[in-house]
Amino acid sequence: AWASGRREKAIDRGTAIVGLLAGSAGAAGARLIATANESGAVEWRGLHRAVYHPAQRVISVRNSWRTVVRLYCTPANYGSVAAIVGDGLARGAAERVASPAPKRSAWVVAAWIAGSLIATVLSFVWEFRPGELAVWATCAGVFTCLSGLTAGCARRIFALFALPCVTLAQLLLVAAGVEPFDPMFGGTALTLTLDTGAWVTSLAALGALGLASLALLVWPQPKAPAE
Repeated sequence: AWASGRREKAIDRGTAIVGLLAGSAGAAGARLIATANESGAVEWRGLHRAVYHPAQRVISVRNSWRTVVRLYCTPANYGSVAAIVGDGLARGAAERVASPAPKRSAWVVAAWIAGSLIATVLSFVWEFRPGELAVWATCAGVFTCLSGLTAGCARRIFALFALPCVTLAQLLLVAAGVEPFDPMFGGTALTLTLDTGAWVTSLAALGALGLASLALLVWPQPKAPAE
């Protein structure tokens, strides 16, 4: 567990206020993010390794796919902190072996895959023919299915591949279905070139794939029940 002191909290809030008053959204946003990370906690069983930087006296503690927290040490306590981290990682690895995380039910996996396949098919309703839209929608569906079948880092990698495919397919769908035209009274308006219902169905199906991929990317792995 970690928590910032009063001085650091005051600096974060003061800098955020100054950034807002100065009209700097970037500075204000950065300090607000820092404020959100002022405290937190994680179990050792959820941590997999650490990257040590003795010259900078920094220890980056990671889970299965990203850095969870960086520990900034003093010259005096770097060695003891590194030893604590090493001992904690060893205990976490032993806990994972002794009580592995529960596996997902086969019915849940089957329902997830079926839903992804149905959404992929529905994304073709508006224009069921080979083309760029079909290619990217198919890739999005395949990567979403693979993400649902795997776990750990592989799950998130497939989800990361699926998200840009969904985005490109949606952009192509919008570009193909919406055309500008000049109305009678001047200006520019947009109109759907073909069936509105089919176009909306395809767009919604791609949105469902995107939400599924995003969920697989950010949801934590299931944990073993505490004994």
